[in-house]
Amino acid sequence: MGEGRDVTNNVSNGVSGHVNGPVVQAGSINGNVILPATPSPEEADLRARWAARTKRILDAEDAERAVRYAQSQFQKQRFLKKARRGIYGSVVWILFGMFLVVGGHGSGGDSTRVMWESIGWFDVVIGFGLLAKHWLALRRYR
Repeated sequence: MGEGRDVTNNVSNGVSGHVNGPVVQAGSINGNVILPATPSPEEADLRARWAARTKRILDAEDAERAVRYAQSQFQKQRFLKKARRGIYGSVVWILFGMFLVVGGHGSGGDSTRVMWESIGWFDVVIGFGLLAKHWLALRRYR
């Protein structure tokens, strides 16, 4: 495209001479044309390194995700075990309170009996509160 030169006469649709690589004549194109291109050795090496790097990153993310899942499962099991122990402890606390209430009737003095009954009923109320707390926690995470 020089200074005012007409280059349209130099353009043709013919294929002649020595051609390296795939050639498609424009008059015979119907649909999509896919030309296989072989990458240079440097580009092939770059693609291989990129694929290896991507695989390493994805493998590291998968391993990290697996570790987090295992830790969350361990914490969940530990929490459930603690909640079950809390339920057992609450039942024992309630039984101890009932023992104090019933045992307080056999005491000699009136003030001593009232004191042991009060402590017993207090223990029963506390025990039921703890039982409800641990039971709800256990129910939520099952």
